[in-house]
Amino acid sequence: MRILSCMFLFLLFFISGCSIQDESDAENREIHSSVEWADVVKWQEGTYYLDEDKTNGITEEDVGEVLGEVSFRVMYSEAENNSDYQLSNGEATWLAEGTTIHAITGESSKKYIFADGKVYKSEE
Repeated sequence: MRILSCMFLFLLFFISGCSIQDESDAENREIHSSVEWADVVKWQEGTYYLDEDKTNGITEEDVGEVLGEVSFRVMYSEAENNSDYQLSNGEATWLAEGTTIHAITGESSKKYIFADGKVYKSEE
């Protein structure tokens, strides 16, 4: 009888131990539904992406005339989690509404623009 009791307890502990799940494993398998947006500006039918290398080399003297401003920011809006959202002219993923968009002296605005201390390069 004592052996049966010991086997029963062992089996009970073994089965209950197998059902315990590490919380970190559960978190690693969790599906995240938010969309990851690149730092992008849509301007004059062109799509401009953040150019960190060019941003590091820009000076205040390089900032040219005002071209316009950002009319809509995707982040923190209802469009943030919509992976099918397409930017329209004047919209940006991260730049706030009202952010001024500048030309860069000596560069074509069809290739580079400047906004909020960063340079954006057209990939088109």
